Amino acid sequence: MIDEQEPENRGTILVVDDTPASVGMIQVALEQENYQVLIAISGEKALERIEFIKPDLILLDIMMPGIDGYETCLQIKSNEKTKEVPIIFLSALSDTFDKVKAFSIGGVDYLTKPVEPEELLIRVKTHIRLNQLERELQNAKKELENRVELRSIELINANKILVEKEELLKGIFDLSPIGIGVFLPDGKIHDFNPALEDFFGVKHSTDLTAYNLFIDPNISQNIINRVKSGEPQEYEGLYDFNLVKSKNVYKTQKTGSRYYLMIIIPHYNIETNQILGYIAYAQDITEWKLKERGIKTKKNP
Repeated sequence: MIDEQEPENRGTILVVDDTPASVGMIQVALEQENYQVLIAISGEKALERIEFIKPDLILLDIMMPGIDGYETCLQIKSNEKTKEVPIIFLSALSDTFDKVKAFSIGGVDYLTKPVEPEELLIRVKTHIRLNQLERELQNAKKELENRVELRSIELINANKILVEKEELLKGIFDLSPIGIGVFLPDGKIHDFNPALEDFFGVKHSTDLTAYNLFIDPNISQNIINRVKSGEPQEYEGLYDFNLVKSKNVYKTQKTGSRYYLMIIIPHYNIETNQILGYIAYAQDITEWKLKERGIKTKKNP
């Protein structure tokens, strides 16, 4: 008799939503990808559950009976056991959703209901992976600090561990399907992964080295001002490659426009609280947008 191995559990997701149809769709999509799904129909129930089970990620509806999603998020982040759990907010198009507030209280992302299964799985996978990497890097940092006073051979071993963690980070950075760019305080690009090259449509890496986030004509001055003031920004829009070509911002191979989603997050010197630069995540969402409108997709060259 052949033993059938159970599929590997890819993580535990807590879905906090009082809408049965939404919960059912999300549960089916996640369980098909071997995620363990826990359900809570209110913020109060969610807070009860996390006292006993720590999920890898929380999908949190904004509008619920009792305490809303914002207050639930604040209480989760104030709990020492769960403050590091990434939270993705769920918001219906009819809801009044304050994105800046959501990010400032600890949210890492948001999805609009009804949720597209493909988009859901990409966001969940990305944020679980980023959170796992963050925990590994924090553990590596603590381990290094504990070994500083030991003998030189132990310090060498600790440095080797740190290098391995950095190599892991670089591997995830390079293989991520989402474009990632690291920018200096003046907006000049410092580092970027292949997915960002693909997003911008550059043929050679050198074509993007002169790119500056703050002079991109597709990014409004209002968003740039908020980014410079230290506010995380997330926005969707049309990215016009013809405009980039006319302004000679960088050498793109693409023409026309594509729908895109961009998240820009500042990172700080933890001692001086000074902004050291910015990390931007860019994703082409044209296919999703056209699918919502029932239009067949046609990729630009």
